Amino acid sequence: MMTNLKMRIVGGLLINLMLIVCFASCTGSATPVVAPEPVAQGPAVVRIGWKGGPDTMNPGMAFLTDAYTIFNLVYDTMYELNLDNTFRLSLQFLSQPC
Repeated sequence: MMTNLKMRIVGGLLINLMLIVCFASCTGSATPVVAPEPVAQGPAVVRIGWKGGPDTMNPGMAFLTDAYTIFNLVYDTMYELNLDNTFRLSLQFLSQPC
């Protein structure tokens, strides 16, 4: 009976110690951080795009995801996969007469 009580006390103390350590690590630093003064610079340049390029433009030989991203932008897919694992043909709507 005493060993069960001791185990509960020790377990409770360990849990409290872990909580104290976790909360102490979340506090900010004691010394204030001084932000550096802004320096006047030229205009900012934002580059939009991919870091890499496609390995090939042949859809049958492509390996990298960059190539497949470009294929999805350029070529229309034959079918669209729905969330319920069914598919709907997407090219059939393009071939219908107006």
